[in-house]
Amino acid sequence: MEKVYSDPALTALVTMAERKVHHINSRWYTPTLDKAQSALDKLGFSSHVQQYSLEYGQFILEFLEDPNRSGRYLLNGQRYAEAAVYFLVDISNHTEQIPPSNNTTKRKIERRKNLPWLWRKLVQQARSSESAQIVKWWPLEQEEMYITPYRRVYSEVSFRLAMIFLVHALPKSDISEELTALARRQKFGPLSRKDACRKKAVAREIARYLARVDAEDPLTE
Repeated sequence: MEKVYSDPALTALVTMAERKVHHINSRWYTPTLDKAQSALDKLGFSSHVQQYSLEYGQFILEFLEDPNRSGRYLLNGQRYAEAAVYFLVDISNHTEQIPPSNNTTKRKIERRKNLPWLWRKLVQQARSSESAQIVKWWPLEQEEMYITPYRRVYSEVSFRLAMIFLVHALPKSDISEELTALARRQKFGPLSRKDACRKKAVAREIARYLARVDAEDPLTE
């Protein structure tokens, strides 16, 4: 566990255990791990066993929250703060526009195939337009008409659940300089418009966290 807590993504996974036990939909969000991180995940926080076995998840959670049993591996405020930093960074990294529907995409691709000069003009004129987003999300080297929505859907789900887990982690977080700095300059990308209620919840928890910071140090700007 010491090595797990030394990695931000794995620490975030650990703090997600409680919500994953009690909220089925939350189990779909798991940070992408590389081989080294996966090797450290001995307790299977990223595995389907942990995600779908309530008994196993509850067992791990009870251990981590019991200071008498977990000792230095206790899931404490410092670790929640590290996880909150991870979720804030994840949210900030989602700068993409709201992708167009599949029907719109197909229509745009037809235009790209049949009127390439017009397509290039549209993309050059509006980098954040639907045309530009199609270029970003579906680069078609062979102009294939088959489109998979998996990447788009996963990104939207990942963004939404990162906000959910941030709302869960912030109230339990200790105050840290890194978390405070990120919270003060947090901005939401266009995807947040698809979940206005969740955006408000995140903004509210950030405000509460910053109020705690200011209460501890009234001179903090």
